[in-house]
Amino acid sequence: MQIRPAACGTSTPVVRAFNADQSRYLAQDTSGHWHLYDGTKFTEISQLDALGGDCEPLWHPTDPNKLYFTGRDGGMQWNVYDIASGTQEVVFDFTGQTPWAAASVLLDQG
Repeated sequence: MQIRPAACGTSTPVVRAFNADQSRYLAQDTSGHWHLYDGTKFTEISQLDALGGDCEPLWHPTDPNKLYFTGRDGGMQWNVYDIASGTQEVVFDFTGQTPWAAASVLLDQG
């Protein structure tokens, strides 16, 4: 299995791999699974089953345990995942909130 750091260049904006205090970072393997790594030892902590595909993970700017993401390959909801507790909740739901009634996916494509 090949792992690519989350900050690898793509045609979309670069995802910041490291969290707010540099203690953790994300990497995505070639099958679309996201992995959490220790930012000082560079060892894998776990696979993040809550995330998958192009879920656009974004670290919270100040809380090193919070990670925002969409559903697999986008969606109308943004979730927050707490890596310390393993809990997740919906924080934004754009369903019915856009001028496009048929919209089913919102992406942060810059």
